[in-house]
Amino acid sequence: MPARAGAGANIVNEYATKRYRSNLINWGMLPFQLNGAAPFGLGDYILIPHVREALKGDLQNIPAYVLGEEVKPFALYMAPLTSDEREILADGCLINYYKH
Repeated sequence: MPARAGAGANIVNEYATKRYRSNLINWGMLPFQLNGAAPFGLGDYILIPHVREALKGDLQNIPAYVLGEEVKPFALYMAPLTSDEREILADGCLINYYKH
């Protein structure tokens, strides 16, 4: 597998359509979900360590951190992914997936 697991992420409470979520995956963006209010704002930096390892797990409690003057931990999750979707994200996008 390549060294990176995607170029970005999308964090929402709920996806309005399966198509939008599928498009994110195909472009290599991680489709994160969040319970409750967002602990971050526009311009904040978010660290999600070991995201490649998280893709191999159950995806229900992914540690994340808002970086700033103080570090604020919070949790993300992803709705279940197929094995192909996991591989697409690990490869970086659908085009890279088809190269293999």
